[in-house]
Amino acid sequence: MRKFLFIFVLCYPCMIFGQDFRKVSWKMSKDEVQKIETADNKGKIHDDTLDYKVSINDYDFDLQYLFTQSDKLYAASYYRQFIDNSYMNSYLSQKKFFLKMKDELDIKYGNSILINKDDDIFFFYDNKMKRIRKYVNYDIEDFLDENESTNSVDYKNFAKNLFVIGYTYCLKYITDKTIICLYVQQEGENIHQEIMYSEKSAYEYINQEIKKEVIKNSDL
Repeated sequence: MRKFLFIFVLCYPCMIFGQDFRKVSWKMSKDEVQKIETADNKGKIHDDTLDYKVSINDYDFDLQYLFTQSDKLYAASYYRQFIDNSYMNSYLSQKKFFLKMKDELDIKYGNSILINKDDDIFFFYDNKMKRIRKYVNYDIEDFLDENESTNSVDYKNFAKNLFVIGYTYCLKYITDKTIICLYVQQEGENIHQEIMYSEKSAYEYINQEIKKEVIKNSDL
């Protein structure tokens, strides 16, 4: 499932920005990030990523830095992926993760905001099917409710078929130079959890490019 993110930004014209993620800043090279990153394990270097393993708040994450073709840092993320055949267990696991991370991010960045199709089309676009995804933030009030009943979860599974079709829950935080997105996804038994950080202009560029894909593949 990884990496469906940032498929349009390999040639993104990176500008000079200085918002820190961990101890690094946007526009740094892989060598610069590698010298600064304090993760215990040695990072794996790829053409456009630098990958580590880290633990945060009792969760084990893959930490991935993303670079342009000109070797400039424009985004980074903590993400986890695993398989769960039980829709109830997976949903509750998603909820627990989401609420715990939301509390931490609220303290650091202030109140979150909901994503929308105008500014955050990335979360609504199914690149594989070349169409807009359904069930993004479907009944998010229930998802944010720690006391949501199991009957409600059963209804979503059987009446709406969310666990087969797939769902996404996402919240966004905005600083002067960075977009932070907390999101969870499920497609069948595949679970994805992520906290994504991206330089604001890069995030806007991603969404603009995906909008072009939507128009190109539209029947209108």
